[in-house]
Amino acid sequence: MIIISFLFKLGCAPLHFWAPDLYDGLPTYISLWMITIPKMAVLFTISQLSLISLSAGWSLFIVFGFVSLLVGSLGLGSQWKIKRFLAYSSISN
Repeated sequence: MIIISFLFKLGCAPLHFWAPDLYDGLPTYISLWMITIPKMAVLFTISQLSLISLSAGWSLFIVFGFVSLLVGSLGLGSQWKIKRFLAYSSISN
């Protein structure tokens, strides 16, 4: 459940539906903050947890990563607003 909540905060593909709408509705400086700071904190936490247990959940991360790359890349093609473009870019990254 903790891993799923981290993947939700990162905006991974099956859990990504909130990201473009949220980033599009916020002011630009808050959108940029939401794209960088919390995601860096979650990635740091995941990296620290992976040092504790090396084999737990890696297949889940690989599947979510592949689906995120696919959905983010397909979503980028149809975006004309810069904030939604940044949201889909962060999903694919």
